[in-house]
Amino acid sequence: ALAVTSWAGAWTPLLRWALWLRAPEEILPAGTCDGHRLWAYRRPFMFCGSPAYFSFALDEGLFIGCLSREGNGVARLLRIEGLKGESMPVVEAMQMLNQHPAQDRAIIKINPAGGKSGRPFLAACAVEKLDGNRLSAAIRFRPAIESKPGGMPAPAMATAGKIFGRGPAIIACAPQGLVVEAIEALSGSSWQQALKPIIAHRDAANGLCVLSVFTGDLGGRFGTEPLRITVPTLVLSVAGIRPDQARAAVPVLLGLINARYRLALAVNPSLPPAGNWQLYGIEAASGKWLRSMPADDLPAYAFYGDWLMLASNGAGLRKLLLEMESGAPCGPGAWPLLFDGQPRQAFLRIAPGEGGKALRFGLMLASVMLEGEGHGSSGAAREALRGARAWLEGLSGMRDISAWLENDAGETVMRIEIAGKGMKK
Repeated sequence: ALAVTSWAGAWTPLLRWALWLRAPEEILPAGTCDGHRLWAYRRPFMFCGSPAYFSFALDEGLFIGCLSREGNGVARLLRIEGLKGESMPVVEAMQMLNQHPAQDRAIIKINPAGGKSGRPFLAACAVEKLDGNRLSAAIRFRPAIESKPGGMPAPAMATAGKIFGRGPAIIACAPQGLVVEAIEALSGSSWQQALKPIIAHRDAANGLCVLSVFTGDLGGRFGTEPLRITVPTLVLSVAGIRPDQARAAVPVLLGLINARYRLALAVNPSLPPAGNWQLYGIEAASGKWLRSMPADDLPAYAFYGDWLMLASNGAGLRKLLLEMESGAPCGPGAWPLLFDGQPRQAFLRIAPGEGGKALRFGLMLASVMLEGEGHGSSGAAREALRGARAWLEGLSGMRDISAWLENDAGETVMRIEIAGKGMKK
């Protein structure tokens, strides 16, 4: 459910009387709850892939609304006694927000699907600046995420500058210890065990995980002639690994994916090398799209020193490795933004132009593949993909989107900045 409140002030009785005397055609009375008169919007909205209904109340200067799968969700929201046991974390989160004043605030309750605790946690967001050209927000978590001293490991960051200084459209990086904690919190034991040889060292001195998206010359290809098109290349890179252990772990991980998603993925060690670097392909014996794709269009991985680099297509990974081996000069790209003198715990940057285009294309490709596979239960997934594409269209006018984790009085805080095209970052 999504709950929203707003201060209506002295207009509250007037609005309540107006709704009681002559409500708009689409607004229906929905009874009362503990003396509060309730209303509901007649038509459902699509929310998280399924129909949801908006209901609301006006009382004591407040507008209180609820979007939920129930036709009268605001009634549950108003029954405070029914929220005992859940209300105290929310109260604590509100007290935390009050310590950091902001005009707009939100609290999101997140229920992990698995993990070692399985307990929900709260994300409290305060919008610190919002005008025509910039949005700045801070998100704090309850239970609090303990912040570790320092930022990302310097040796791995230096190597990453060589790899990713070519200006990816999207880049996200985090120390390996933070990724391990996220995997333990959000995934089951079988996935943790399979990933252990690849991402297992919570305190690895050189441990770093980087997710990047390359477009243009470093993109791949998709489709059959004469309709082949250029596609973005998604690269997941993990530093600080032991190549022998990781090499043996990949088939085990593929086996788990095969069992979970009914695929038939296998390692192909016979791809042409990229200079001095051996490429390993991941091919499939099932699935209409995967089975028919050329080897260079399929995912591939390589070992670059103590880095594992897994790419969405072999052609893009080959071009990236060859550029690195040739010593071609790096463009300015996004990488200098990571070295601004601040010890970031993690970092994300999206160039809305190329990055947004890459994300929209990925969502479109996922929709096409869902249609091609003919999954009967994919209607909700397709609806969610269409909604995500529409949201990304709205960000296309932005100049820069960045998010990072930093230390604030001993706890980790996520900060988000979105800058318009006319604004210097």
